[in-house]
Amino acid sequence: MVDFEIRDLGDQRDLRLLLDFMENKPLHYPDYMGWLNGPCKTDLDSGYKRAYVAWSGGRVVGDVVAQPHKELQRTLELKNVRIDEDFRRRALAFFLIKQPEADARGQFEQILCDSDSTQKDIHHLLTFAGFRLLGKEYLYSSSRLDYVFVKHISEPSDGIWIP
Repeated sequence: MVDFEIRDLGDQRDLRLLLDFMENKPLHYPDYMGWLNGPCKTDLDSGYKRAYVAWSGGRVVGDVVAQPHKELQRTLELKNVRIDEDFRRRALAFFLIKQPEADARGQFEQILCDSDSTQKDIHHLLTFAGFRLLGKEYLYSSSRLDYVFVKHISEPSDGIWIP
């Protein structure tokens, strides 16, 4: 039997363990390591970004990072969904992405998430979780297409949804 715990970062040791996990499972962003050990670390430490971390046996086995969108009001952005290879196919990623959604209700109206066009498992997961494809754009590199997904979680205060 596998024992899981989902919790926030408790201290600097937890933050270092998460950053090490994220470093060992990089995503296809330009200067990923510079971002991870610079702005990402700073934003997690300050609380601007919030990490939802899956732990098993004292080690990080999955994460999702959430932050308020920098341009769209009342929009939460999910970043960096990843699960350790030994812990996949257990619905852990689905459970992890539902946590920021539950916490966002009443504060945010929608959630955005982007993913590299080749990450079909993530696309399936997001669709299964109620997200819909909003568009396809070259967000981080002119050679790698990204898919942008959206999920509406409450009525918009201004009556206008992102289409």
